[in-house]
Amino acid sequence: MIRRIGWLGVGALVLGLCGCHKERAMEKPAEKKEEKASADAAAMKVDAEMLHNLKLEKVREENRQVVLAATGKLQFNEDEVARIIAPVNGQVQQLSVKVGSEVRKGDRLFFLRSRDAAAAMTDYMEETKDLELALKTQRMAKDLFDHQAGSRMAVEQAQRDVDKAKVRVARTEEALHILGLNPSTDGKLDPRIPVLSPRSGTVIERSVTEGQFVQPEHDPLAIISDLSTLWALADIFEHDMRHVRVGQRAQLTTAAYPDRVFNAQVSYIGQVIDSETRTVKVRFTVLNPDRTLKPEMFASVKLFLNESEKCILVPTTAVFAIGEKSYVYRKTGENDFVRIEVKVDGTEAGRIRILAGLNPGQEIVSAGALLLRQMEARKQ
Repeated sequence: MIRRIGWLGVGALVLGLCGCHKERAMEKPAEKKEEKASADAAAMKVDAEMLHNLKLEKVREENRQVVLAATGKLQFNEDEVARIIAPVNGQVQQLSVKVGSEVRKGDRLFFLRSRDAAAAMTDYMEETKDLELALKTQRMAKDLFDHQAGSRMAVEQAQRDVDKAKVRVARTEEALHILGLNPSTDGKLDPRIPVLSPRSGTVIERSVTEGQFVQPEHDPLAIISDLSTLWALADIFEHDMRHVRVGQRAQLTTAAYPDRVFNAQVSYIGQVIDSETRTVKVRFTVLNPDRTLKPEMFASVKLFLNESEKCILVPTTAVFAIGEKSYVYRKTGENDFVRIEVKVDGTEAGRIRILAGLNPGQEIVSAGALLLRQMEARKQ
């Protein structure tokens, strides 16, 4: 009797398991049906007229140069900066430039009236006269010696006097050149030193006024810089330094001009790592032909490394946002399209990088996605 009851219990257990298995088997087709229904709801069929207004593109992988992003700040290109220092004590006269003035190399900025200049010119004229006298004496001594009326020693002494006079004239002449004055023996004494621009550029600072007395050890009287190029200093993390080389190409954008891209190049890599931030200062030389960029502006830097990677890039017109998510329309049939969620990265040259959601070979709507979006919204 007990054995019979046991067999009955086993049979009930087997039937129960079969029933559960059957129940689960019946649930799976229902789930698939529900998924299919959801996909069918997202899919859209468009007519020939609508299809004519859409532009399609096949998804493909492209080689994309690896880019290193950093932030930096613009400053003057110190290789293109000239600081004007007073060569001697003096008074500023005929000041002809102000901050913002454009000057060319050799343009006169102002005159500096100086006693030192007057003294240098006086020394030159005196030494020149002494040389003329020494030459005259030498000729007389030689003439006397040729007529056996003078000694060889007198001729030799006269020659030594001429040589010494020439050295003194050369020294005073060089002193005038250093001051920017031209040697003159016409007797006119003009103690004004013309202060000339040593380079072409823009006057970015002027700390002197008309009639002011200045000294050589004071701060620069004016600063001139060629603003057609600037420097950008950016912080590159220590673990990225192995990728950075002098001469690499870069691009800059600024908050003031977010739609403009400025070309740059790595010109110097710092030799010291910041112990707190673990970064290295990297200097970029930035082209600024129309003087749009200004020193002290903050900039975003894209450094193009000597490496490339394969990635999926699609036109920015193919991607649209709903809330915080991004989507594209993928073609699934001759006239059928479905909205697909994608993960995107940054944009470059009108194309956006797709991190997930699309595979090579698939066909998407590259232009006209908003028409499908409107059509989908009406159906909802």
